[in-house]
Amino acid sequence: DFRTEEVENCIPERQSVHQALIDLIEKGQEYNLEYDIITKNRGERRTITSVAELQRNKDGTPTKVTGVITDITDRKQAEERLAHFGHIFESSLNEIYLFDATTLKFTQINTAAVKNLGYTQDQLENMTPLDINPKMTERRFKKLIAPLRIGEKEKISFETVHRRKDNSLYNVEFHVQLLKM
Repeated sequence: DFRTEEVENCIPERQSVHQALIDLIEKGQEYNLEYDIITKNRGERRTITSVAELQRNKDGTPTKVTGVITDITDRKQAEERLAHFGHIFESSLNEIYLFDATTLKFTQINTAAVKNLGYTQDQLENMTPLDINPKMTERRFKKLIAPLRIGEKEKISFETVHRRKDNSLYNVEFHVQLLKM
């Protein structure tokens, strides 16, 4: 009997897997788990997902469990790095803008920029760097960022001014780099 296996001294993940299998077989509950394992050969902690389904014969008796186990460690680590980047992005005291290199429309603006400029997040997402820079024309700005787009430079910096929603101006040191996503 599957339920009588000894699991008392197993790690919590093993107990969860065991209970999920029981619930799948006895109650027909979904089996879709995410848990950590320690690899045998290197002793590494890896995160996996395990999805299984129960197959039954014509009279409803369980015949076998089939499933897929997927190592999602790299994805989880990437998600953690992205969350960390998001925290840095939002908590920075500096204004940070991400914009599309072709359309120049802002794609993301951090809280510091929203507060300093006086526009709402929604308003800024419908704007471009040209809308907050009274000294810059589209032609001049595209010429300025062209070395980034063609790979000639990794970043460019220049001094300029920005205009807030209330029309007040302030000096900025503008640093631009191309992010490939």
